[in-house]
Amino acid sequence: RLLRGFDALLMLPLGVSAVTVGFGFLIALDEPPLDLRASWILVPLAQALVGAPFVVRTMLPVLRAVDPRLRDAASMLGASPWRVWWEVDLPLVRRAVLVAVGFAFAVSLGEFGATVFLARPDNPT
Repeated sequence: RLLRGFDALLMLPLGVSAVTVGFGFLIALDEPPLDLRASWILVPLAQALVGAPFVVRTMLPVLRAVDPRLRDAASMLGASPWRVWWEVDLPLVRRAVLVAVGFAFAVSLGEFGATVFLARPDNPT
């Protein structure tokens, strides 16, 4: 049940206009201690938020399809968790990672609504 709620939370940017996301960032991040309104990090942060649902929808089925027995076998043979991820998981999901990165990049290139609210003349985009 918690995973379903987390999944719904990650999909929220799809149901909200990007202009609303940009306006929300301006309102939420305009007060101390997170006064980021004049920061360059705001535009990439908004683009990441808009692209996150597409990355999640691309990666989730692939990550669920990885057989846990492969991870268990690598662990039993003495591989550290980092090495299991690097040598077992990553080769199996490499194409999906590339597709997700490309998809998020394409979405962020086409997304102008949040950027128009967040970009400032002194910070070129």
